[in-house]
Amino acid sequence: MKKMIFGIIILLVIGFIVAINFPLIEDFSDTKFLDNKTQVNAIIKDESIIKGSIKLNDIIYLSQNTPHLKNDINNSIRMISDIKPPYRLFKTENNDTILVIKNRDSIYFKLIDYSKDNVDDPTFKDLFQNIFKK
Repeated sequence: MKKMIFGIIILLVIGFIVAINFPLIEDFSDTKFLDNKTQVNAIIKDESIIKGSIKLNDIIYLSQNTPHLKNDINNSIRMISDIKPPYRLFKTENNDTILVIKNRDSIYFKLIDYSKDNVDDPTFKDLFQNIFKK
């Protein structure tokens, strides 16, 4: 009886993992992931959140956790995901700063450098190190 219950639990976990990941598989061939080399000057009219990324105008992907640099205007804006369309997005080539203009307010964000550890974007490695204090 215990083996049957264990088997059912394992099948449910595998089914849950497949159900979560299967419908979200997308073709990323026509998309741009914002990095330091990308240049953007676009009016963002719509967005959707997919696996921790924001899909802007169906072609530009950006981390949902992209933090602001300065926030003198509005304390409620901490990440780029806090801003809702429409807005204008500027980014120059070879620069890690994004400028968002919404309602005549300028808000600056800094791209996350995934080659370095980032306190604002912890990994599973960081989680396990905090749990097990290694």
